[in-house]
Amino acid sequence: MSYSMEIVNFEQTACELARQIAERSLSERGYQHTLRVVEYAEQIALRDRANVPMCKVAAYLHDVLEDSDRYSKIEIAQLFGFPILEIVELLTHNKEEDTYEEYIDKIFQGCAEAIVVKRADMKDHLLQKETLTPKLKEKYLGVLDKFMWGVWMIPKLRIFDKETNQEVTSQDMYFIGTDNMVYKLDDGDCLIIDRTVYWELLYAQVR
Repeated sequence: MSYSMEIVNFEQTACELARQIAERSLSERGYQHTLRVVEYAEQIALRDRANVPMCKVAAYLHDVLEDSDRYSKIEIAQLFGFPILEIVELLTHNKEEDTYEEYIDKIFQGCAEAIVVKRADMKDHLLQKETLTPKLKEKYLGVLDKFMWGVWMIPKLRIFDKETNQEVTSQDMYFIGTDNMVYKLDDGDCLIIDRTVYWELLYAQVR
């Protein structure tokens, strides 16, 4: 077996083990959330040239310590190594020690992989409208400025809802990293769409 094949097999084994741990530790809703976070994290890591396998493993484990007591930090380190444990610890919010803003600051002071997974986590929470409570929305929108990599002002952009054909207008548009765009609407709500969809809207619906 070649060295490269050994690396691939190791990465697959680590990801599968992390997936199994998430499935055993989390509620069904929490597990489905984690699967989406893994998918988004892989996409973001590929675009940002972060370590994809580490991002995927950390994404599987990002809620395990916070939402379950089935696995300890020592067990995570023994199974995946200290670099993965460090990422998972950064992604675990100790509410008794840190405010949410302080928790986000620690992630940004940590490593690229932790930032990737947190961006993926926030993306999924903001997209799940049925579970996005006003309190959660306020929490996430309160730290969006830390994820802004660019700001564009396009006052003549007119976007129309495909189902209702009603116009939705926003002058302030922000990218979260390199993969999503957030529209901050007048009523304080937000809509996230993929960048490729945004460019389609830009060319098709500026009138």
